[in-house]
Amino acid sequence: MRLNRHKMVRVLGSAVMAIVLATSGTSADDSSPNATATGFEYPGGSPARIARAFVQAFNTGDETALANFCTTHESEAALEARSVKSQIYQYGSMSRMLGTLSPHSVTKRNNSKIVLLVRSEKLGTWFRVGVEMDKNLPGKAAHVYVRPAPAPEMLGQM
Repeated sequence: MRLNRHKMVRVLGSAVMAIVLATSGTSADDSSPNATATGFEYPGGSPARIARAFVQAFNTGDETALANFCTTHESEAALEARSVKSQIYQYGSMSRMLGTLSPHSVTKRNNSKIVLLVRSEKLGTWFRVGVEMDKNLPGKAAHVYVRPAPAPEMLGQM
């Protein structure tokens, strides 16, 4: 039996929904400080720590939380390139549009960068959250971004 693309997507969607419903009573292991409610676990290291702080601030949509993220985790050079006020406006608008971002997986990771695949719970679409570290200031981000991304099945990550 050969399935066309739309039928295959419906079949896969039904299978995913069955898995979600079957596991909906489960939650992340509370003993892991890096685990999220969806079961995703942030790896160690500065880029991951900053990515986690960004997602948490983004998900609040709160101007104070976003400002605190910027001033705590970004380098002075990053703040000179894009002011805190500009970032609050951009990320606040995105947060209202996208709603909560739920981390799914890490798509790239090294000592100076991490890229997360996240899902907009409001829209059901996928995005990349990236953190690139400042080479001159350990522990500070030079660049943080949110960009559209293909769904995990398109990346072979389901």
